[in-house]
Amino acid sequence: MSIQEDLVAIGFTREHSRVLLDGFVRAGLCDAAGSAPKDTLLYQEQIIALEYCLRVFGDSGKSRAWLCKGLQVLKEDCPLVLLASQEGVSQVMEKLVQIDYGFFA
Repeated sequence: MSIQEDLVAIGFTREHSRVLLDGFVRAGLCDAAGSAPKDTLLYQEQIIALEYCLRVFGDSGKSRAWLCKGLQVLKEDCPLVLLASQEGVSQVMEKLVQIDYGFFA
């Protein structure tokens, strides 16, 4: 299964998964073919963060928009780019938890 297929499997539309896949390629998270070492802990954490993002925002369009937008609370980095490291995944998850529970600091 490709990364795009994984994104569709967790609930992103095909269109939004293509946009996210392009972001993954630009961020160096995978190659142009959409392949990445899926057996790594980092990949599993990225998928968990993306699934949680879908749950928090309720649909793939809002999730994609949030993931691709630079955020002041993340020092203007877009969440998708931050997913390139475990530290970044932790930052993204922290912001999603804050949004989910209504803490906007």
